[in-house]
Amino acid sequence: MDVAVYSGGDYDGVVALYKNKAAYGGNFDPHRDTPERLMATSDDGNLYVARESGVVIGTFMILDNPHSFWLLRFAVDPVLPAAQGAAAALLARAQQIAAERGHDSIIVYTDSEDETLNSRYADLGFHKAANYRCYWKETKA
Repeated sequence: MDVAVYSGGDYDGVVALYKNKAAYGGNFDPHRDTPERLMATSDDGNLYVARESGVVIGTFMILDNPHSFWLLRFAVDPVLPAAQGAAAALLARAQQIAAERGHDSIIVYTDSEDETLNSRYADLGFHKAANYRCYWKETKA
């Protein structure tokens, strides 16, 4: 298994993961997830994929600031035989990047009511914080 920075050839595989709700709660937004925007995120060193025999089987995106290191869109299709290994490999790479950038913890968020996703993160060694609700607002006119 290979974990590396996203390349343009990974687009279809990443989109398939984003559209797969079971893949750690991924979601797809055709306006946000254009090939150009994903490539720009990759160029910044903040989008990674796991590949098995050249096929994208997992991904994560980094949101990094001086105070915290977030894993967004940490997606692995759980029905794949390599899913557990892919999640562990992606997390190991994320931990390495976080340490290189001076962080000593990683934050992820998920639907607090989705026990399947909560169990996956617990199995990967994440600790549950309080039950937060996330709000968002469109900024487009």
